Amino acid sequence: MLTGIMAFYELYLEQLHKDFPTTSKNHDTSKLLNRNLISSQKFEISIDAIQNIRKFVTAIYKLRDAPEYQDRILTTHPLFREPGFIKPKNYSALMSFDFHLAPQPKLIEINTNASSSLIITESYKTQKMKNIFENDFEKDIVACFEKEFKLWSPSRKLKAIAIVDENPSEQKLYLEFLMYQELFTRAGYRCVIADPKDLTLRDDKLFYAELEIDLVYNRHTDFYFSTPECKHLREAYSKAYACFSPHPFEYAMLADKQRLFEFSTAAEILASLTKSEQALIHEVLLKSHDVSTSQDQEWFWTNKKSLFFKPKRSFGGKASYRGQGVTQGVFANIKAGEYLAQEFAPPSEVEAKLEDDSVTTFKTDLRFYVYQGRVQQGVARLWRGQMTNINSLGGGLTPLFQKS
Repeated sequence: MLTGIMAFYELYLEQLHKDFPTTSKNHDTSKLLNRNLISSQKFEISIDAIQNIRKFVTAIYKLRDAPEYQDRILTTHPLFREPGFIKPKNYSALMSFDFHLAPQPKLIEINTNASSSLIITESYKTQKMKNIFENDFEKDIVACFEKEFKLWSPSRKLKAIAIVDENPSEQKLYLEFLMYQELFTRAGYRCVIADPKDLTLRDDKLFYAELEIDLVYNRHTDFYFSTPECKHLREAYSKAYACFSPHPFEYAMLADKQRLFEFSTAAEILASLTKSEQALIHEVLLKSHDVSTSQDQEWFWTNKKSLFFKPKRSFGGKASYRGQGVTQGVFANIKAGEYLAQEFAPPSEVEAKLEDDSVTTFKTDLRFYVYQGRVQQGVARLWRGQMTNINSLGGGLTPLFQKS
């Protein structure tokens, strides 16, 4: 009987070939899927933790929808004050909220452009596990993009979608781009995978060659389209030539790490929420400090062991540092950069049996995919080492099951 890590990988590929036959026919999926990205483990989470996460997400989206909060964001970022900027009416599909259990949920960050959603969906199927949020994720996520487009323009018909990232075929999760391409095609839409340079503006429209693009599934990590390579995307977004999801305004409202600092320090921002909602947000948030604006930067060095430093506009843990290991040289770079210092909440740990029957301990964090305040799917990430990674044998993405 097949057992262990290698066996699970083969079973996963079989499931992938069944569910995404076009992708599997046209590409060698075994070369596109890192063996350490998916894990044969399962992660147990309590009903109480799930309920707290759901309540927290609901409260954050209530804040997000408050007109006074949106006006605050619109007036504090130059992109949204540019002449001709049209405030988007859509939200953003595939947002994620990432947590540590310490032991109650503590928010690490909110993300746009969240990856691995379809990758983990296949793990649920391979392990014959149900999504604890009781939906068919593939159907649900297509419906979310359709709703995004309808919110953006009720009168237009969605025909063509572009999945956009820098050098997409070189990305570690190019396989997921192909899976989404097949998913959208199956739903009846033209779909291309494109680098920003593959797209052009003509006659107030966005094109891929001669194909007019109605919706951009944005996986690019230039979150504000601020680089020269994305100047035309910035114009197409700002002037509503095409629907973007996720998009810069949503990033500014929820995922820019400056919000973590403001949510925990500026009481007036949460004024539209009830007292109990404000209390919940403060309970789940880790206390954050803005290093760049602090008048006492040496405090960060003195207290570094209890802090975690991260750039305000980073993703995937890039240039982030556990304070305990920060040297004077690294600290000088932190002070010179745009960094937040976040209260350090250690990840929870779980024991797991590997293929050779040895037992090892993994660190873990949790990611929940969210649309318009509704949690759609969850995943645990298991790893060893200082930072979340996909290099740990036996670790990787794993499904959640609920403890009664």
